[in-house]
Amino acid sequence: MSQIKVDSIVPRGGLSGGASGGIIQTVHAFSTTKIETSSDADIISATITPSSSSSKILFMYNGNVAQESTEGREWAFIAYRGSTQIRLGRDENSNSRATFQAFGTDNVAVGSNNNGSYTITGILVDEPNTTSAVTYKLAIEQFYTSGTTAIVKIGESGWDGTGIEQVTNGYSLTLMEISG
Repeated sequence: MSQIKVDSIVPRGGLSGGASGGIIQTVHAFSTTKIETSSDADIISATITPSSSSSKILFMYNGNVAQESTEGREWAFIAYRGSTQIRLGRDENSNSRATFQAFGTDNVAVGSNNNGSYTITGILVDEPNTTSAVTYKLAIEQFYTSGTTAIVKIGESGWDGTGIEQVTNGYSLTLMEISG
């Protein structure tokens, strides 16, 4: 069997307007493991080794999350490169910052059944400036609570309020090295 291996394929006329780009490699992680927590938790991670220090990494996450709550609690999705938080929202007025959508159930009366389900999709571009292996991860972190009874569930898109899941599903993290 014959193989052709190249670092990149560029059109004969080159890339237009000083453009760069081209996918060099893709790493994909997928999980169906249910995460159920009332505190901060890592969700999923993947490791990629850039072939050039000028490469960019396209980080793409997709999954569902459900929350069972009888008290107010709010959550944020945070992306990490190694142990460093990346691409957070602006630092303003002592607000909590997130990489991707934050969600929660603020001001929920005790005893009510406020069970939300959310689809979380996030895309960002990072520049790690290295040719060493880099581990990226997505975590969920609590940034507000008015009580202790809220439970967040990753890998579940429905909750009927009685402890029975309506729909379970998977979630994924895809990393693509893009030539710089």
